[in-house]
Amino acid sequence: MSRISAATDGQAEPADGFDLLSGPKLMSHLNSSSRCTATSKRTGKQCGQRVPGGGVCGWHGGSARQVRRQREARLAAAEAVAMFSDQYVPRDPGEALAAAAVNADQVLRSLQQRVERSGELRAHDLDALRTWMELVSRLSKAVLDAGVDERRVRIAEQQGAQVAAAIRAILSDLGHSLSDRRVLQVVSTRLRELQA
Repeated sequence: MSRISAATDGQAEPADGFDLLSGPKLMSHLNSSSRCTATSKRTGKQCGQRVPGGGVCGWHGGSARQVRRQREARLAAAEAVAMFSDQYVPRDPGEALAAAAVNADQVLRSLQQRVERSGELRAHDLDALRTWMELVSRLSKAVLDAGVDERRVRIAEQQGAQVAAAIRAILSDLGHSLSDRRVLQVVSTRLRELQA
């Protein structure tokens, strides 16, 4: 069982305030010298307790379930980054945003199916559904606001125009034309095969 699932009793919940995009900050949480972020009201000095994963120590509220869950989520994400950072291929932010919306929607659907199959709606199921519905709504709105779909259409149109230009150039170099019925039939058949 992963650290996240152990911390959340098997529930799929995002950790509030957890940002996967803050790489250097995230990696610092793996550093064993992370100290409790609480400060003394009397002296103003920072607590000296070490807290793997960052945040506050148990004395200053780090034993609370939500704080533990956030800390363990940060550790799990940092471990994943450390394990797979050499395989990271940068991608377009719009594509990353759209993928995040799809992934969140898949989690939401899985939660809904689990509730439907069990036939009962427990308090933690309701909390998880609410959390993921809000996340899906926010991500979907961000995808729409960013114009990701419109951008995909523009890119597809540009690629289509490039393919058409390349086909015309190849045919011209070979001494053929799209006005020739047989050439048009062959090109059309081959392009339909690409769609299948």
